Amino acid sequence: MREPSTQALEAARALLLRELPAPAERSDLAHVAQRVMLQLGKVMVQWIGAAGFAALLRRSLHEAGIGHPLLQTLRLDAGQIVHAAAAPSPPDAAAEREALVAFLATFIGLLGRVAGDAMALSLTEQAFAGAQEASVKSLAASPSAPIADSNHDVHKGD
Repeated sequence: MREPSTQALEAARALLLRELPAPAERSDLAHVAQRVMLQLGKVMVQWIGAAGFAALLRRSLHEAGIGHPLLQTLRLDAGQIVHAAAAPSPPDAAAEREALVAFLATFIGLLGRVAGDAMALSLTEQAFAGAQEASVKSLAASPSAPIADSNHDVHKGD
C-alpha cells in the first residue's frame, strides 16, 4: 500500500471541509462516507463506469482502513456504504474526520494511478463543485429546501 500523496491529502481535507460537520461534532461515519461516495459517483461513473467506481471505493476503504481502523467497520454493499461492524469504542470527531480524509485521499491516489494525478484531482474537484453549485441553486430556488439530498443511490442500474 502506498501512502496518499501530500497533494491528495490536502485536496481531501479541503473538499471534505464542506461535507463534514463542525470539528467538535461527531457524525455517523457511514452516512458521511455515503454522501462523499454519492458526490464522487456523479462524476466518476461517467468516466470509469459503475464497476470501476465500486472497485476503487472498495480498495480505498481497504487500504485506508489499514491505518484507520474506523474504516474497517464500513463496507460497500449494493452501492451503499454501510456499517459492517460496530466500532470497538465510540470514536471521537477528530478520528472520524481523519479516517474520512484518509478514505478520500486514498481514492484520489488510486484514481491517479489509473488516470494520472492531475486528472484524479480534477475529477474529484468537479464532483464536489457540482454539489456546491446544486446547493446554491436549491437555496436560491427555495430558501427552506435542504442543502444536500443523500437519500438516493448513484448506482440505480447495478
